[in-house]
Amino acid sequence: MIHELNKLFPSGTRLPLVDTIRDTLKVIDIKGLKEINKCIIKKAVENKVFENGTIDGYTVVAIDGRKFFGNNKKSCHECLKNKDHCFHSGAVMSIVGDGQKLVIDVENYRVGQDSI
Repeated sequence: MIHELNKLFPSGTRLPLVDTIRDTLKVIDIKGLKEINKCIIKKAVENKVFENGTIDGYTVVAIDGRKFFGNNKKSCHECLKNKDHCFHSGAVMSIVGDGQKLVIDVENYRVGQDSI
């Protein structure tokens, strides 16, 4: 995960500790973030961001499974487990191809309900 965070910040920026990220994710309002994402997508459509990057008028998206983060020592009640490794994983839908890249939706795999 840290390697992926390096791409988001300028060189030399001190990245947050994994414990800090985990503690923040425990209390963050996911429904609120999904509403914000919906507003961003709506505004992008209103501003015709995708019109030049379509195939016959259709925008192409990809859906892919993804491991978001994991830990061998700490876990929460929503962690998926693989032997001694605890992790969070899910599916991400995002726009692909030329033009703007935008995450449309993210859904976490649920313990006992989804197989990985």
